[in-house]
Amino acid sequence: MWQPSDSIEIPFGDWVQEFVRGWLVPNFRDFFRMIQWPVDQTLSWLDGLLNATPMLLFAVILTAIAWGTAGQ
Repeated sequence: MWQPSDSIEIPFGDWVQEFVRGWLVPNFRDFFRMIQWPVDQTLSWLDGLLNATPMLLFAVILTAIAWGTAGQ
């Protein structure tokens, strides 16, 4: 059976890509660069913390959080 979606293609992905690369990034480049440093620092800190935590301790902490929230 023929479906309308078989013959109609909306290039939504191309529109979004053109909007982001053609207008959003050039007009808000300074804003993106301004928020890049705090986001990068936060992610680096979190990465270091998670990599420094032993797996068994991390599993115990997650289990305690899950047990505490499940009881509410």
